[in-house]
Amino acid sequence: MAKLTLNIQPDFEFDLLAIASPLRDYRLAYFINKHTTLTLERTPDIELNDPKSRSQAWYCRYQYYDYMDRIVFYLLGNHSITGNQYLLPELKQFDYLLMAKGDCSQKPLRPFASSIRNITQVQTLIEANPVTLPSRYNLVFDDEEVFEN
Repeated sequence: MAKLTLNIQPDFEFDLLAIASPLRDYRLAYFINKHTTLTLERTPDIELNDPKSRSQAWYCRYQYYDYMDRIVFYLLGNHSITGNQYLLPELKQFDYLLMAKGDCSQKPLRPFASSIRNITQVQTLIEANPVTLPSRYNLVFDDEEVFEN
């Protein structure tokens, strides 16, 4: 009998901002909520298992779902909670990642970039292309519960 192989490629069609800031995650979420129209709320941490080193790492996650435009925004910690691993090692100089998934044809993070730059504790902010990142698969996590409503 012939063997069939299912080859599924994840969708990397989302916007990504990398943020460098000395603020704790909850303080940065507060300032982003204050300076933008987002209302980020804490959700369960992202857990990543590394099969090579047999280690686990947890990363903080905040999210906001825009029901009008059907876009979900995530604020993710780039440093693990224990502090010795990175979600995206190639961007280790950045502390947080702001991601927008959904209908990203209008680049939904661009209007927020200038508002986030105005936060005095934000040192730098860049727009990153997730397709070019070697560890982009770390940004694929289960968010089905958001889109069910």
